[in-house]
Amino acid sequence: MAENPDRVLIKFRVVGGPANRDVVDREGYALDLADESLVLLSKRPFPAETELELKLPARTARGVVKGAGEPDEAGDYRIGVSLSAPEPAGIALFSDEKRRYVRKACKHFVRYRCVSKSASIEHEPRSGVITEISKGGVRMKTVRDYVVGAILEIQLPEGVVGPKRATLYAKVCWRARGEKDGEYLTGAMFVKLSAPPPPEGV
Repeated sequence: MAENPDRVLIKFRVVGGPANRDVVDREGYALDLADESLVLLSKRPFPAETELELKLPARTARGVVKGAGEPDEAGDYRIGVSLSAPEPAGIALFSDEKRRYVRKACKHFVRYRCVSKSASIEHEPRSGVITEISKGGVRMKTVRDYVVGAILEIQLPEGVVGPKRATLYAKVCWRARGEKDGEYLTGAMFVKLSAPPPPEGV
């Protein structure tokens, strides 16, 4: 690995997405470590949306690869990783392994709003489009760039998850710019709330 005084040696493994899953940990270095992101210095590149489990100095976190640069002279790749925020009190994931569910391409017009007080809570719903869905989560086109960890309340129309309309909650785990100006791609995993979100948000 290239020398860098700010790097932190970590272990990580692939747990989902387009790359083959790992059965043992790999070693790499974390650069620019923050609450919601880091740069992973790795001998191997990974495609976008690869899901990682990273053993950081003070915690174990889930992350999603957002992109990788060209290798440097030492053959190291700088890989941008978006980290999942820890679950707030009263929130539980539908599943720890959301990628075990089959994802289905679709086009469902939905209403949604952010119910996280730490991510600019929205009291009025916005319009969006779900382009991919599974039992574990959704991929949506949204008109706002939500931070990783934000909780979205999604109003699903009839026929999406059953014969009746449904309201589900999902935690943003990655985001990217869409093809059009003012459009964003948002990946979110379904979560369960212990109670409906209060007016001030969760």
